[in-house]
Amino acid sequence: MNNQTDTNRVVNPLPKARFQTSPDNITKHRDLVDRNEFQRGCDFALLEYQAELCDKENNPTVVGLKIAGAQEFLKVFRLLSEKAQLKPIPRPNDNLTPQ
Repeated sequence: MNNQTDTNRVVNPLPKARFQTSPDNITKHRDLVDRNEFQRGCDFALLEYQAELCDKENNPTVVGLKIAGAQEFLKVFRLLSEKAQLKPIPRPNDNLTPQ
Protein backbone atom coordinates (compact mmCIF):
# COMPACT_ATOMS: atom_id res chain seq x y z
CA MET A 1 0.00 0.00 0.00
CA ASN A 2 1.09 3.52 -0.75
CA ASN A 3 0.45 5.84 2.20
CA GLN A 4 1.83 9.08 0.79
CA THR A 5 0.27 12.26 2.01
CA ASP A 6 0.08 15.67 0.38
CA THR A 7 3.04 16.79 2.50
CA ASN A 8 5.30 14.40 0.59
CA ARG A 9 4.09 15.59 -2.80
CA VAL A 10 6.68 17.40 -4.91
CA VAL A 11 5.35 20.57 -6.47
CA ASN A 12 7.06 21.65 -9.67
CA PRO A 13 5.01 24.50 -11.14
CA LEU A 14 5.52 25.72 -14.68
CA PRO A 15 7.44 28.99 -15.12
CA LYS A 16 4.23 30.85 -15.99
CA ALA A 17 2.58 29.64 -12.77
CA ARG A 18 5.62 30.71 -10.72
CA PHE A 19 5.53 34.14 -12.41
CA GLN A 20 1.84 34.52 -11.59
CA THR A 21 2.30 33.81 -7.87
CA SER A 22 3.21 37.47 -7.35
CA PRO A 23 0.46 40.05 -7.97
CA ASP A 24 3.22 42.63 -8.41
CA ASN A 25 4.65 40.64 -11.32
CA ILE A 26 1.25 40.51 -13.00
CA THR A 27 0.52 44.22 -12.56
CA LYS A 28 3.91 45.42 -13.75
CA HIS A 29 3.94 43.02 -16.69
CA ARG A 30 0.49 44.13 -17.86
CA ASP A 31 1.55 47.77 -17.55
CA LEU A 32 4.64 47.04 -19.66
CA VAL A 33 2.85 45.09 -22.38
CA ASP A 34 0.04 47.64 -22.67
CA ARG A 35 2.40 50.54 -23.38
CA ASN A 36 2.59 51.86 -26.94
CA GLU A 37 6.36 52.08 -26.62
CA PHE A 38 6.56 48.34 -25.97
CA GLN A 39 4.40 47.51 -28.99
CA ARG A 40 6.42 49.86 -31.21
CA GLY A 41 9.67 48.31 -29.96
CA CYS A 42 8.38 44.79 -30.68
CA ASP A 43 7.24 45.76 -34.16
CA PHE A 44 10.54 47.36 -35.15
CA ALA A 45 12.62 44.64 -33.49
CA LEU A 46 10.75 42.02 -35.54
CA LEU A 47 11.27 44.04 -38.71
CA GLU A 48 14.97 44.37 -37.95
CA TYR A 49 15.23 40.65 -37.17
CA GLN A 50 13.55 39.77 -40.46
CA ALA A 51 15.89 42.08 -42.39
CA GLU A 52 18.94 40.51 -40.74
CA LEU A 53 17.63 37.01 -41.49
CA CYS A 54 17.18 37.85 -45.15
CA ASP A 55 20.82 39.02 -45.32
CA LYS A 56 22.29 36.06 -43.42
CA GLU A 57 20.13 33.06 -44.33
CA ASN A 58 19.64 31.60 -47.81
CA ASN A 59 17.21 28.82 -46.92
CA PRO A 60 13.63 30.19 -46.98
CA THR A 61 12.41 27.35 -44.77
CA VAL A 62 14.87 28.31 -42.05
CA VAL A 63 13.89 31.98 -42.39
CA GLY A 64 10.20 31.11 -42.04
CA LEU A 65 10.77 28.89 -39.02
CA LYS A 66 12.87 31.52 -37.26
CA ILE A 67 10.26 34.22 -37.90
CA ALA A 68 7.53 31.88 -36.63
CA GLY A 69 9.62 31.23 -33.52
CA ALA A 70 10.05 34.94 -32.87
CA GLN A 71 6.29 35.47 -33.21
CA GLU A 72 5.58 32.56 -30.86
CA PHE A 73 8.00 33.97 -28.28
CA LEU A 74 6.31 37.39 -28.38
CA LYS A 75 2.90 35.78 -27.97
CA VAL A 76 4.08 33.84 -24.91
CA PHE A 77 5.72 36.97 -23.49
CA ARG A 78 2.60 39.11 -23.98
CA LEU A 79 0.31 36.51 -22.39
CA LEU A 80 2.61 35.63 -19.48
CA SER A 81 0.45 37.45 -16.94
CA GLU A 82 -2.88 36.15 -18.27
CA LYS A 83 -4.59 33.10 -16.81
CA ALA A 84 -6.43 30.63 -19.01
CA GLN A 85 -10.17 30.91 -18.54
CA LEU A 86 -12.48 28.02 -19.24
CA LYS A 87 -15.57 28.94 -21.19
CA PRO A 88 -18.86 27.36 -20.12
CA ILE A 89 -20.22 24.68 -22.40
CA PRO A 90 -23.02 26.18 -24.48
CA ARG A 91 -26.43 24.69 -23.92
CA PRO A 92 -27.68 22.76 -26.93
CA ASN A 93 -30.26 24.68 -28.88
CA ASP A 94 -32.26 22.16 -30.83
CA ASN A 95 -35.85 21.09 -31.38
CA LEU A 96 -35.56 17.88 -29.36
CA THR A 97 -36.61 19.33 -26.02
CA PRO A 98 -39.49 17.53 -24.29
CA GLN A 99 -42.86 19.20 -24.65
